[in-house]
Amino acid sequence: MTGLEAIPKITALLRELIQHAKDRETQALVQEIQTHQLIIQTDLMEARAKMLQMETDHAHAITAIREGQRLEIVQLNSQIAQLKAQQPQPKADDLEQGAIAVLKLFFDAGRDVSGRQIAQRFNMHPSVVDHHIDKLFEKRFITQATVGDTGANCSYRIEPKGRDYIIKSGLFDPNQRPPQRPPNDLHRLGMT
Repeated sequence: MTGLEAIPKITALLRELIQHAKDRETQALVQEIQTHQLIIQTDLMEARAKMLQMETDHAHAITAIREGQRLEIVQLNSQIAQLKAQQPQPKADDLEQGAIAVLKLFFDAGRDVSGRQIAQRFNMHPSVVDHHIDKLFEKRFITQATVGDTGANCSYRIEPKGRDYIIKSGLFDPNQRPPQRPPNDLHRLGMT
């Protein structure tokens, strides 16, 4: 039983005691007890009101925190969207960095290069090499040089459109002279 639940029982007992009290002194004591009982009852109700106010304040604080977090998330998402909008958007002919490196290898080699040589040169998985070759082939930057071969044994060569991409993308200085090397020297390119 809580303090608030005990108050009505105490009140009822005090009324019964008053009815049975015969002398004035006992009645005075009972009235003093009733006064203290009212003080306790008032204190309990004030404590309960404070507790309810604290629970309400707590609920409001949680709501305010959640709203603040929601607004912060909205603001961060807005900043992310702005940053994404500021980033240069890839063009339809842009390539992944790996495909660009492979195309540059074709450009620098100036001759046919096989999938196996590319995989060795860049330490790439053959499927990744095939992916980059597919992208370059789709854009007509390279063409198949050997007929009948497939996979790692197949050789490819750069097409004019591929050379144009390298030069226009600023990946090669047209005034730079290539190093002197024998026609079949793939060792200097690290492809042997």
